[in-house]
Amino acid sequence: RIKPWVLPPFKSLVEKGRITVFFNTVVQAILPDAVDLDVAGEPRRVPNDFVFALVGFRPDHKLARRLGVPIDPATGEPVHDPETMATPVPGVYLAGVVAAGYDANKIFIENGRWHGQRIVDHILKNRRGEA
Repeated sequence: RIKPWVLPPFKSLVEKGRITVFFNTVVQAILPDAVDLDVAGEPRRVPNDFVFALVGFRPDHKLARRLGVPIDPATGEPVHDPETMATPVPGVYLAGVVAAGYDANKIFIENGRWHGQRIVDHILKNRRGEA
């Protein structure tokens, strides 16, 4: 479900072609410069720079595990640096409530909205050799 206040800007970005939406889609592989998808049974490769996995309030650890991100069995938290949101897997970051593991009351819009900025800052610092 999409939050009511997110829907108007989201629809606008889709209509302008700034966001491409794939329904009935399963991620098959995340590559350095593309994502392999199964779109309604048809394979499709989509070029990309970054992948942000947004899985909602109940974390689905399948993708994190497939990427090699360790999960704390007690808390359900994927191992990550809360300052950068980086996981131990190079190039894999967490954003949103998935970083909270099983505690859906730990990260909200108010404190989770900064995750994207932390991720971008870390990526840029890495590119400049500062991290």
